[in-house]
Amino acid sequence: MFHIHGLPVPIIGIFDLIEQDESGAIIVTDWKTASQAYSEDEINKNLQLTLYGMAAKANGYTDKVILLRFHTLIKTRVPKFEEYYTTRSEMDEKRAVKKIMHVWDGIGKRVFIPNESWKCKGCQYKGACDEWFKKEDLSL
Repeated sequence: MFHIHGLPVPIIGIFDLIEQDESGAIIVTDWKTASQAYSEDEINKNLQLTLYGMAAKANGYTDKVILLRFHTLIKTRVPKFEEYYTTRSEMDEKRAVKKIMHVWDGIGKRVFIPNESWKCKGCQYKGACDEWFKKEDLSL
């Protein structure tokens, strides 16, 4: 858990694994399953990993190098395991904060835009998305 300055609610999450390597670097790992390997761009722009790095700093690891890692089981015909490492810059963190603040502003204004590219089947907001699409008001 940590707070973003100006945001009245905390960012809450749970790390899958935190380790410290021989050099003293902190490694924050998230376990994933995927149908295909991740691209370098997907890894380097992943918001969840950015937030994990920010949370690690906010929870006492400001003086350590923080490495972010996905341990990923790729569910192909012949399953395979992939390990991806990345880091985040101060600019990456600023971009995440800006995005979060704009989303929070939209929530305050009751803006709701469905994200159909996400995991709709098991999403607790699926009903809200379905209702949003059913509305007859198509004005912009």
